[in-house]
Amino acid sequence: MKNTSMIWEKEFDLNYAVGHDTSGKAYEFDRRTNARAAGSMTTTASDYAKFIIGTMGQKILSKNLQKELFTPQIKISSKRGFGPQRDSLITANEKIQLAWGLSFGFFNSKYGKGYFHGGHDDDWQNYAVCFPQSKLAIVIMTNSSNYEPAAASILNQCIGDVYSPLEWLGY
Repeated sequence: MKNTSMIWEKEFDLNYAVGHDTSGKAYEFDRRTNARAAGSMTTTASDYAKFIIGTMGQKILSKNLQKELFTPQIKISSKRGFGPQRDSLITANEKIQLAWGLSFGFFNSKYGKGYFHGGHDDDWQNYAVCFPQSKLAIVIMTNSSNYEPAAASILNQCIGDVYSPLEWLGY
């Protein structure tokens, strides 16, 4: 993952996307100089896909770390992950066993157990979901605030994913 860092690197000046708000107005990338756990990683789709493929093939971590990474830690019973409904409890998440781990969110689907991670910043929105038993995964990295409203359609058309917990994520 040569094009990935938790802070802005000088070589990234030649390879980055300009973000766009919902009306198409350009938004300059924030070149972070301090690492943060949430939101400071800069990477390319190719690098992140390598990471996702590695997690699916269980080739990048020791067996103990792999087990820890893929062990659900927190059962999710909230209606939403963020925003005003994050404290509203529902039982629908039990059906898919929605949970959060040390890095990924987890859920059950007809493709088997799935795991996901997403994120967004001003005018960049991203999502990755993996179904290792079915050997299906997708990494979506956008430079537009228009992705989240289209996420369900994109996931369904690309890999037939109608199981990702997009409503819980607030998409």
